[in-house]
Amino acid sequence: ISTLIRGFREGEQTIIISTHEIAEIENIIDEVVFIDNGRIKLIGNAEDLRQERAMSLVEIMKEAFRHAG
Repeated sequence: ISTLIRGFREGEQTIIISTHEIAEIENIIDEVVFIDNGRIKLIGNAEDLRQERAMSLVEIMKEAFRHAG
């Protein structure tokens, strides 16, 4: 996935990816939206979220869905 997206990233395109494999794409995404049963759990700039929480996006996702139900 990362290789394919890097080819597009050189331009100013918007690409929407739906995946549970955040670790595979964490280093190439700019914005993130975590959705649970059609409801937004968390939305924001990926780098800002990492810095604010001192966590990887994988860890942030796990925390966001820890109490999902």
